Amino acid sequence: MILAHTIRAASSPGLPDAGQLTVFDRLAAGLGREDWPVDVAWVEDPEMAGLNARYRNVEGVTDVLSFGNLETEGPPPASLVRGEKGAFCDLYRDPLDAASDAPVGDLVIAPAFVRERCLRNGWDPVDELNLLIVHGLLHLLGWDHMEPEEARRMRDLETTILSEAGLSHPMAGS
Repeated sequence: MILAHTIRAASSPGLPDAGQLTVFDRLAAGLGREDWPVDVAWVEDPEMAGLNARYRNVEGVTDVLSFGNLETEGPPPASLVRGEKGAFCDLYRDPLDAASDAPVGDLVIAPAFVRERCLRNGWDPVDELNLLIVHGLLHLLGWDHMEPEEARRMRDLETTILSEAGLSHPMAGS
């Protein structure tokens, strides 16, 4: 996947630097199709709280939201089959979206919220942002963590992806 970053949180602490964006690109390259664009928006906490309330009916700020444009049903062949490049299930991309270079999804991240939570919990913010990119991309690829077994399988895959990039999962073992 190809990440396009939009920073709407210019004054927020915790924004990634250019080196970190390169790491995110490397993590995304192994997931989905190489030519699938994903928009990543870095936003202030109030904007994230508004999105969280509007789309999840949950009050307050969250770390990452994923909005996908891939379908789980469509005419054969699938654009990506289950198990391929991180796909949880067969995924289909609208041919019109592919022709227009429309993103296969959007990730929205609240860097100030993430940084504050990391400081409170003694976590490394860089490790956490790496995880959030992988986590958000896996959501776009059909993964979820509503049930304990789903959550375990998703965390195992996150750990594998991060480990293959020489990075650690900040919550591995917890």
